[in-house]
Amino acid sequence: SAPLIDVCVELTDYWARIAAERRWHPSQRLETLAPDRVRVHFRLNELVEVKSWTLKFGGAATVIAPAELRALVMAELDEMQRNYES
Repeated sequence: SAPLIDVCVELTDYWARIAAERRWHPSQRLETLAPDRVRVHFRLNELVEVKSWTLKFGGAATVIAPAELRALVMAELDEMQRNYES
C-alpha cells in the first residue's frame, strides 16, 4: 500500500469553530492557533478527496501541507477563475 501522506489545512472563522466539534477522519488531529483559527491534521492514502474537502470551505481554508495538495487546490482555483473570465 502507498505510504501515508501528512496533510494540514488551516481553517478560520466559522469553520474553525465547526472543526472543534466535528471528526471528518479517524486520523484527524486539531491544533488550535486562536479561537477563530485552527489547523486540521490528517494522515491519508491519497489527496483527491481532501482536495474537494478543502475547496468546500472557500476562503476560510488554506492548505499548509503537503505542497502537492496545495498545488492541486491552486490548479483547481485557476481553472475555476478561467470559467468566469470569458
